[in-house]
Amino acid sequence: MNCTSFKMLLAFPLFICTATNSFSQNLQSDTDLRESVLESTVTSYYNAIDNQSRLYTNGPEYSFYDPAIKGNAYLFDSNSFVPGSVEYDGFSYKSVPMMYDLFKDYVVVLLPNKSAKISLLSDRVQNFDWLGHHFVYIDTDTLSNNKGVNTGFYDQVYKGKMEVLVKRSKNIQNSSGQSGKVETFFTSKKEIYIKKDGVYHGIDSEGSLLSLLKDKKKELKQYIRNNQIKFGSEQEQAMVKVAAYYDQLTI
Repeated sequence: MNCTSFKMLLAFPLFICTATNSFSQNLQSDTDLRESVLESTVTSYYNAIDNQSRLYTNGPEYSFYDPAIKGNAYLFDSNSFVPGSVEYDGFSYKSVPMMYDLFKDYVVVLLPNKSAKISLLSDRVQNFDWLGHHFVYIDTDTLSNNKGVNTGFYDQVYKGKMEVLVKRSKNIQNSSGQSGKVETFFTSKKEIYIKKDGVYHGIDSEGSLLSLLKDKKKELKQYIRNNQIKFGSEQEQAMVKVAAYYDQLTI
């Protein structure tokens, strides 16, 4: 073999490697381009159909409450439209101006042209994200054993092998002041549930939680004590920490 032939033989694997890398990069580039085009097409589609989107065609028009009622009906008292995302009828919608009415348990959205606001049909909302919280819709008609949970939206604050869900709601109450004048106002309520082995359990204290998780009760009590976990005003966070630790113990 002469010197020229030997050099060509050495260069051939390098050529193959370079060509393969180039092909892979081009293939990845083509894939990224297709995904970008698809996302742009979907966005353009939703913009084009505007108010005709299935998100806006079914729900009834929504009206605000009498301003004489003190407080408001909305999640975390946020009574203005803030962008969120929602999965509706199997389609995902992002950057949708929305509010969450806790009294009626309605997701309220603003039409793109801001001409009106409508309530989404709750049973068509699979889930939504708003103000940093993820809400899921639970239909009790599909449950064989629900332990008192009601149909509606639940704040999924933890999801592992178990789930911790919070039902946030508001009610309207009346009271008479010192002058005898009747005042109407909103009050807040919070209920915590744990989904374990496919069943929802209402939990309202450290004791009820440990009773549910009794197979690891000793370890959980030690964990609660060592980490100074309080179940008073921080009950929601406490439930999440204990549930997450229980999941670790049962891996």
